[in-house]
Amino acid sequence: MPTNFMTKWLPGKKGMTWRRWLIFLATAIAPCPAHANTGIFEGSGHTIKLVHSADVEMQSEEVTIVPGRGPFLFNGSTMDRVNYECKFVLHNRSKKPVTIQVGFPLNSQFMSASSDPKKYDPTELVFKYKFIVRDKERTYHVRFVPQDEDHKLSSIFLWNMTFQGDETRTLNVAYEIPMTAVLYCTEKESDIKYAKTWYERLTPCIYEGIEYVTVTGQSWAGPIGTAKFNVHVGGFEQYLATRYIIERPEFTAKEQLDLEKSQKERATRLRQEIKEARKDKPPLSDTELDALIDDLLHYPVDFHIKNCLIHRKVSLKEWQEKDGVIRWEFKNYRPQESLDIAYVLVILPKTPEGVPMFIKWVLGEKPKQEDLNDLREIYLAWWGIAPQSKTVREFVSNQHWYSPKDGMTMEKLTAEQKVVISAIEQQFPPKKTTVP
Repeated sequence: MPTNFMTKWLPGKKGMTWRRWLIFLATAIAPCPAHANTGIFEGSGHTIKLVHSADVEMQSEEVTIVPGRGPFLFNGSTMDRVNYECKFVLHNRSKKPVTIQVGFPLNSQFMSASSDPKKYDPTELVFKYKFIVRDKERTYHVRFVPQDEDHKLSSIFLWNMTFQGDETRTLNVAYEIPMTAVLYCTEKESDIKYAKTWYERLTPCIYEGIEYVTVTGQSWAGPIGTAKFNVHVGGFEQYLATRYIIERPEFTAKEQLDLEKSQKERATRLRQEIKEARKDKPPLSDTELDALIDDLLHYPVDFHIKNCLIHRKVSLKEWQEKDGVIRWEFKNYRPQESLDIAYVLVILPKTPEGVPMFIKWVLGEKPKQEDLNDLREIYLAWWGIAPQSKTVREFVSNQHWYSPKDGMTMEKLTAEQKVVISAIEQQFPPKKTTVP
């Protein structure tokens, strides 16, 4: 998982209810890596330690980050990927030759920090991450260690560089790595009890994140003269906006019937698995067990939702966006904060076609007028309109995505947003007419 952005934006494991804990453990997507700036290291193997150079400075760095679809469907085990291209201008400001060991940590959680370094073949890892490091004269042969001495950085590629006195070199590093992805909840606090239990069914989300850790840039002599970061999000966001949360082919009518038929079998299996998992703990009451199974079965199977609502959050401030590229530019840069961009995909469909089935999943076959009104207000809250209902207001106030906008009204919704609201209203029970 991301080293810092997820802990800032998403709730931690501490305080999670037993219900969400089980959902999280049962469905979590494999954690993925964060990525770090280049730095200077001393030592070898597990004694690698980030150090500071008094001689070699980084005059400039330019990092281009391009997220995109992976080679296969995004299905929870095959991830979207991020391509990184980095250019560092390094200068030996002393008059004497200097040899340094340069390290580039990927901080990948695919590799445990306690792993045996002999377990990983550097050649295989170079192929896996497409890791290339080159200057004008040579392509470097890299080594690999799982972690540094302080256990703060992991998955480090290493190589040696020699600079003549007053020599400047342009170093290029390129690699490709899976994007951070994990199933979680959108809540700020996870132990709050809502007025209506079905509100909880709206909180699961898939988090996909891009991170570039800059702090290792502090190891060079002095501040970094200029630093530019460009994240090409335009194409990736178009892809996210039209894909299924979890990709798979369309369900046929027969598949849908088979799916619904299998729910009873799933309920039986879940009941047994939950009892087995809790055999050393106090048993759940029948009511609690039924509620948990009901929650698990009511989540959209395989998150098979297309055109869902997506929330984007950018952590590092002072960014600009133009032509689908988010940009940062700094002078005399002393890196501290990580560069983080997160996409949170919730299970609320943003097109009218998905609304009827979604309502069936969340509210059942015969939804109440009151619950449909609440769902309507939750959608409006997503677009910045403060809810009128107290129970809805309490719910959305605990969601990270909620940000009411001054002066936002129904009239200011886009045409696409209005048709979604209309699709919800079409599910309202017909008004009873009295016969005179």
